[in-house]
Amino acid sequence: MTEYTVTHVDPSKLKPHPANSRIYGDTGSVDPDFVESVRGGILEPLLATGEMTIISGHRRREAAISAGLTSVPVVVRPDLTDPLDVEEALILANKQRVKDNEQKAREFKRLQEIEAKRAASRRGRKKSTKVVQKSGTPKGRSVDIAAARVGFAPATARKAA
Repeated sequence: MTEYTVTHVDPSKLKPHPANSRIYGDTGSVDPDFVESVRGGILEPLLATGEMTIISGHRRREAAISAGLTSVPVVVRPDLTDPLDVEEALILANKQRVKDNEQKAREFKRLQEIEAKRAASRRGRKKSTKVVQKSGTPKGRSVDIAAARVGFAPATARKAA
């Protein structure tokens, strides 16, 4: 298992991932109580790619900027370079987040698109090329994989989307 270290970064140097606002509808404004709660520092590190694109912690970043913090803890994941892997990590990192059904439906739709792109890529390889599936990667149809990841039954996920 890869171990990552926590570093401190100026929150204004972190870039929001565009998928975050598309999926969760975050507009950049944060609750004043949340801003006040981070004035003393952020307890849970943000998660970012090596290019300082946020995977998890968009609201914490906005609250830190509003609170005038010049440094926030960040776990940097330089191993996440594939755009599909980054977007999938963004969705999975928000698993504990309280979401409405519309947000879950958008998560499902995007995860299904990601799985479909991966499947198409696997089908496009030569037959002589052996495809090794990442350990822990679920097998099956993209709709089933995406639905399971957001906690929906496949039929419910399709209706929601």
